[in-house]
Amino acid sequence: MDSPVSLSFEADGVTVDAGSVARMGREQLAHQVSRFVARSKRRPTLALVAGPPPSMAEQAQTWLALKQRQLDPCGLRVVPEMLPIGAPTDALVTVVARLSADDSVDGIFMQYPFADSAGAATAARGIPAAKDVDGAGFDPLTWSPGMSAPATPLATTRLLAQLAPNGPVLVVCGPGPFGPVLTSLLRSEGRDVVALDASSAELNRALAMARIVIAASGASDSIDGARIAKGAVVIDTGYDLPGKAGEVNLASTDISAWKAFVPPRGGLGPLTVLTLGEATLRAAKRRVAE
Repeated sequence: MDSPVSLSFEADGVTVDAGSVARMGREQLAHQVSRFVARSKRRPTLALVAGPPPSMAEQAQTWLALKQRQLDPCGLRVVPEMLPIGAPTDALVTVVARLSADDSVDGIFMQYPFADSAGAATAARGIPAAKDVDGAGFDPLTWSPGMSAPATPLATTRLLAQLAPNGPVLVVCGPGPFGPVLTSLLRSEGRDVVALDASSAELNRALAMARIVIAASGASDSIDGARIAKGAVVIDTGYDLPGKAGEVNLASTDISAWKAFVPPRGGLGPLTVLTLGEATLRAAKRRVAE
């Protein structure tokens, strides 16, 4: 069995270029995929499914293209499935059902957000466990390392293991599932985790004491960076969207006072894509072994 991709990084000042981490990881993934293809005579295949609101159609196309551009050189076959604007509400479920039954597809990834959120939830539940490379069926009570988990929280834990392998973590959560999933993964690794909502009255006091802060609320400028303690390791998991800032407001913040900072631009995105590629390869190996 291939060993997990090892990660290392160099920081430019305190800002960590997680993209360089992912580039090294993709080189190792390409080697592992090449060995698999030589043995099995088939390429691991990842289907990317998107059906965004009209206002985010262009951004969704960009996200799909970025994933394809990063994974193609690794030897994976990437199949984008972009639903047309105005597609009927059952279209997403139909597409995922077709991909689930397609023997040439090893993994299915759903690119959020979707215009049809109810249909997306139904479709996600229909992804077979064998093709679930992004933890659609993630259960913190039964999960163990090696099992499928949501790629972005998993990428966050991997990067944190390099930046700060020990110590308690403050996770700033929002209404979505990201923060709770990340908290579960960190606790499964034996970390002490304090999870607070971004609107909590206790947040500023916690930021002033925490040595590891992960912004996982899903809301721009939800954390005042000036409140974060000197010497902290800070990971901003926010989306890099046009006209939107990350989750940590840096307006009056001296980030040089932090030990390390992972920004939303060039941050977790490439490492998340690498994690998806690795999960797809594992899924392909399991299917070949059956």
